[in-house]
Amino acid sequence: MKASRVALPLRFDRRFQLWSYRHSHSYLVLRGWSDDYQEYTDLEFGGVLGMKTVSSYPVLSLTEAGPDEEIDGYPEIPERHADKVMKFRISDGTHDGFVVCRTFVLRHGMVAEE
Repeated sequence: MKASRVALPLRFDRRFQLWSYRHSHSYLVLRGWSDDYQEYTDLEFGGVLGMKTVSSYPVLSLTEAGPDEEIDGYPEIPERHADKVMKFRISDGTHDGFVVCRTFVLRHGMVAEE
């Protein structure tokens, strides 16, 4: 599995689904598969403070969120931590959502053949 730094915006023409969410670790993974299910792309959000997602997206775009009434103030972030928080807008063109978090990693991987 390979992790990489990313430049936004990102657009993926593949299905993504909510792959994992661990409330205890504030950790969210959205996973997208290639058509043959041999390659995957994970969007990993750590230190999740707030989110609004659907269970799957037929395509996915990820952008940095600008000023937005829905995101701003949700969750309430102490001012001393505001510069450590990232705000992302997630959309498939029909369903708009967001993730507010402390870390973001993009990973690509291949399914291991047995």
